[in-house]
Amino acid sequence: MVKEPVKVTVENDNAISVATRLMKAAGAVVHVTNLDFGRILSETDKPLVVVSYQGWPSKRHCYLTAFNGLVFFTKSKESLLLPENVEVISSQRISVPE
Repeated sequence: MVKEPVKVTVENDNAISVATRLMKAAGAVVHVTNLDFGRILSETDKPLVVVSYQGWPSKRHCYLTAFNGLVFFTKSKESLLLPENVEVISSQRISVPE
């Protein structure tokens, strides 16, 4: 049985493009320990860190940064002491795949 080829429309193409970008972004998050997260920050001259305090029923401090093309994530019950050279962006929520 021969199947008809799928017609690619602008809407279909955009949906495929968005889905592909989301899958790539979701696969790029590396979960690390708090200690390793601190080591990554020490390897960067001016690190940028996104910080959030979120969760239910127990809240956690969440941290996200980029290094060498990868995105690193950690969470902690207590606030982490970040180096002075870190630029912090506060966020209401950080969503990462588990």
